[in-house]
Amino acid sequence: MVAGVENCVESMRPGGAGRNDGLVIRLLGPLVITRRGKPLPFPRSRKVRALVAYLVLAPRAVTRSQLCELLWEVPNDPRSELRWCLSKIRALLDERGRRRVQTEEDTVRVDLDDCIVDAIEIARRLKHNEALIDRDLAVFLAGTTAFDAYRRDLYWAQEYARFNREMMLHLLSEVMRAFWPAITFADPISCHHNYVAEEVHFGDELLVTRKGAIRAGRGDMGIIPGSMGTKSYIVRGLGNAQSFESASHGAGRRMSRGEARKRFTVRDLKDQTAGVECRKDPGVIDETPKAYKNIDSVMKQQTDLVEIVAELKQIVCVKG
Repeated sequence: MVAGVENCVESMRPGGAGRNDGLVIRLLGPLVITRRGKPLPFPRSRKVRALVAYLVLAPRAVTRSQLCELLWEVPNDPRSELRWCLSKIRALLDERGRRRVQTEEDTVRVDLDDCIVDAIEIARRLKHNEALIDRDLAVFLAGTTAFDAYRRDLYWAQEYARFNREMMLHLLSEVMRAFWPAITFADPISCHHNYVAEEVHFGDELLVTRKGAIRAGRGDMGIIPGSMGTKSYIVRGLGNAQSFESASHGAGRRMSRGEARKRFTVRDLKDQTAGVECRKDPGVIDETPKAYKNIDSVMKQQTDLVEIVAELKQIVCVKG
C-alpha cells in the first residue's frame, strides 16, 4: 500500500518520473521527508512530527496561539516549546537561500511552492476534486489506495491513544490498591472524544467524526466533566438519531486558552478551585473554571441526548 502511494507521488514530480531533485514530504504511511532522494533524519519528538504534518496541510498561516492550544494541553511554557519545535522544523525544511518555515508577527506557515506533498498532490489530481473552490474541501474516496492509507494511519493513532488510556488507568488502580488493599472498582467507562468511527446512521455507512463530542448510543456509558473546579457527570446515552448518537464531551470553553491567559491570574485560579487538590500555578491559568461554560446549563440543553446516572464532586484534578 505504501509503495503504491510512493509510486504515484514519484510520477508527479516536476520534470517527469524518477526525478529526486526536490523536497518531498510523505504524509501517507510513515512520515518521511526526503531531499534530493535522501531521507532526512527526524527528531524523536512526536510533537515535531505532528507540527510538521499540521503546518504542511494548513491552507493558510496559523497563529501561534492556535498551535499551542492544538498540541499542548497545559505545559508550563507552551510558546517556548513551540519555538523549540519550529527550530527543529526549520532545520528539516529550510535550505541556504530558501526559507520555507515563515513567521510573521504571531503567525506561522510553510511555503510549499517548490515541494511535493503526497497527500496534497494525490488529492489535487483526483477528478472529483478538480473543480473545488477551496482545497479544504478535497476528499479521498473510499476504496482508493490514498483513502486506505489515511484510514490505516488514523485507526493506528486511535488505538495507540486507547492503549495509553488503559495503561494510565491500570497504573492508577495499582497505586490505589497499594494504599487501600481492600478497594474494589466498578467496570471502567471508556469515554473519549475527538475521534472517528465507522457507523451506520439513517441506513448509510458513515465515517462519523466526533469533535468535542462523545458517543451516546442507547445504553452507552459516558463521562461529561465540567472544569477543574466544578462537578462532573456520569451519563447513559439515549441513542438520539438526530445527533448521530452523540453528546457534548464536557462543558466546553467560553473563551480560548489565549484569552483565558490574558484575563485570569493565579489568584483567580486559586479562588475558583478552592477545596480541590490540583495545580494552581501559571502553567494552568487557561484552565481557570470561569474560562468554561456552566456545566449545569450544558446538561440541561442535552436532556434528549443523555440521562444523568451520577453527579461527581470534584476533590482531585490531575491536569498536565
